[in-house]
Amino acid sequence: MTQKLWQRDITPLVEQILCTGQMSQTQHFQLASALLSNQQMNEADRRQINRVFDYLCTGRVKLIR
Repeated sequence: MTQKLWQRDITPLVEQILCTGQMSQTQHFQLASALLSNQQMNEADRRQINRVFDYLCTGRVKLIR
């Protein structure tokens, strides 16, 4: 059985995005889905995802196609 993103540690994905300053559409979809579909996500994971989206909105992270 494949684990969903929110069922495992999202820290490596978030760190990769913040380190490179780039996020793929797939990564965007994974983070958005995890944030919107999981009410049991802990606050630390939720904050990490929100930080990525804040960086995307301010131009510190670019969405690549």
